[in-house]
Amino acid sequence: MGILMENILSKMANKSGDATISYSLMSSAAGAATAYMSAILESTTPEVKRMFSEYMTQHLLMHGAFTELSSKRDWYAPYETPTNQMQIAYHESENIIAHAQH
Repeated sequence: MGILMENILSKMANKSGDATISYSLMSSAAGAATAYMSAILESTTPEVKRMFSEYMTQHLLMHGAFTELSSKRDWYAPYETPTNQMQIAYHESENIIAHAQH
């Protein structure tokens, strides 16, 4: 399984490595912002709430920056319909599988 993944990733690295990194960064920033929001809701002291709020804001700004970059580079199409986004994702996955088989 490791060799298969290595083969897939090495062949796709030239084409979509930056896009993959961008998707990962967007996902990580969104997850961190969600975690900080949960921490804000659960914390009891105003100081801790403020600290978590600042961290959450930073991650929301990072997510926005990564989303904007991805959109400008045509790695991400936020204004496409959900159906078109699914079709794009499906075609990208087909390309990955095709590259892995060669």
